Amino acid sequence: MPSPVGHEITGLLIFDLLRNLVDVGRRVKTLLLCLLVAILPDFDFIPGILEGEPNKYHHGSSHSIFIGLAASLILTLMFSFRDKFWIYMTLFFSIYLSHLVLDLFSLDQSYPYGLKLMWPFSSEYFMSPHVVFSDIRRVNSNTEFVPSLIFNSHNLLAVLREVLILTPPVIVTKLYSRWKRSSG
Repeated sequence: MPSPVGHEITGLLIFDLLRNLVDVGRRVKTLLLCLLVAILPDFDFIPGILEGEPNKYHHGSSHSIFIGLAASLILTLMFSFRDKFWIYMTLFFSIYLSHLVLDLFSLDQSYPYGLKLMWPFSSEYFMSPHVVFSDIRRVNSNTEFVPSLIFNSHNLLAVLREVLILTPPVIVTKLYSRWKRSSG
């Protein structure tokens, strides 16, 4: 699974691609929601932390298309984006889905391998045979969980790889947007 850094960069990219469809007065609020949605599937660490096993529920039902649709619907309705319902629903779902896609193309070395992508219709775990991103190593105890994420040279290299892969499309998108504004 990529780090939150990789997920946030991808969320920013999708927001940038669709930003012209978002109401100007709501852009900051929408961007903040998009950054939340980018890491929302990984909130599945919280119940595990509460039980003393942070990894217990990771890559379970929160990493499914169904939960992505439900979360996108709830956010769209909760934050009163009803006037452009399909635009905001598509934006949030695209970002949620990007999290799942990044995780699908990541090295997964902890059982069960992959994601419950089709939950609740299937309990099968899915994983791409093609790895683009490294795994993020973490210890499964509350006291060591956060330090194992931060103080780890493997994870630092994994984040660096994500930045090198995911930042160029963001830069190209920003440059194109700036060019388009200046020429038109």
